[in-house]
Amino acid sequence: MIRDRHAEIRPLLLGTAESVPNDCSALIIAGPERRLAAWEVGKIRDYLARSGRLMVLVDSGSKSGLEPLLEEWGVRLGQDRVIDSKNVSLLPANRDRAPVLGLGEVSVIRYGRHMITDGLDGLMSTFIMPQSVEPMPSSSRGGSLNDHADRPRVIELAFSSGKSWAEVDFEQNPPQYNEGYDRSGPVALAVCVEKGISSEFTMDIKPVRMVVFGDSQFAANRCLAGGNETLFINALEWLLEREDHPSGATELAGRYSLKIESDGRRVSFIVIVMALPLVLAGLGFMVGLARRDRRSSPASFRKESAGK
Repeated sequence: MIRDRHAEIRPLLLGTAESVPNDCSALIIAGPERRLAAWEVGKIRDYLARSGRLMVLVDSGSKSGLEPLLEEWGVRLGQDRVIDSKNVSLLPANRDRAPVLGLGEVSVIRYGRHMITDGLDGLMSTFIMPQSVEPMPSSSRGGSLNDHADRPRVIELAFSSGKSWAEVDFEQNPPQYNEGYDRSGPVALAVCVEKGISSEFTMDIKPVRMVVFGDSQFAANRCLAGGNETLFINALEWLLEREDHPSGATELAGRYSLKIESDGRRVSFIVIVMALPLVLAGLGFMVGLARRDRRSSPASFRKESAGK
């Protein structure tokens, strides 16, 4: 999908690279499984100082090492996991099973107002056990235009439902909302950041842009459909500064994606995988009995029928 948008994809090993290359249009850090070293984070910090573009997708329960850097840009990763009350008793032990079975899903139908969320009205995105991603208190958008040029502007992009909450106790199983301890929904799950405003005096200086998601699995191949696909592609197009490019929703014309919540998915699974085969087996058994009865009918009846 990225290549279809005329972008080249290259792997980057920060351990061997002297720095993030200057021709890197957007750096994507998707689901880091180990903590980045301070000198690796330093290379990313230097890249952002060169008007870099960064997308970060960090899963709940992980320590990426990017937390201090993101806080410098006005973004706070919650040390929590967002739970939807519809799936509270069916959380998977293994995150890899969640997208397949529909467990641990958090539905998103509310979006912030931004170029990235254009075309998402009426579409549902699905995150898998995400963590909260929110603006730091100091990153509010108040103040003068000159203040805006010097301070990152953080905008919330996607929210969980009002029936969700941010669970801070990972050991509680099944998790439950504890008033005064956990935070009730809606909870922000993704933000975008921009610093620097283009003007006639700074036409050659691009603003720094960043998008941070509290989950990486929503953009995995097996989940990238419907609202997920549009959200991811729109975020990438914004980072690449292709605002005039048709949005992901426009390119999905003629394609339809049916999104079923976990309760409906379990019912569908029972009907399709269990009930329908049993019905077909029962029909086959009845047909077999009918044929057997015809073959075992009296010979006189068969002769009489043949005579007629």
